[in-house]
Amino acid sequence: MRLAVPGGDHIAGTVYDVSQSGLSAEVCSEIQPGMVVRIEGHGWEGAGVVKHCSRRGAAWLVGVELDADEQ
Repeated sequence: MRLAVPGGDHIAGTVYDVSQSGLSAEVCSEIQPGMVVRIEGHGWEGAGVVKHCSRRGAAWLVGVELDADEQ
């Protein structure tokens, strides 16, 4: 999957958990909490807000709250 961030950049990642209200993913760079992102992956697109981002080894673990209108 990829996260599209403001400015047009795309950050590759791997989804680890998905629920009705959000997802967690491991990504290759830090994304600031509060940032609105577009999620693109395997036949699905959505949007959400980054709620947390913490270092996980050489990567970053992000939690995204999904926009209910985009699901």
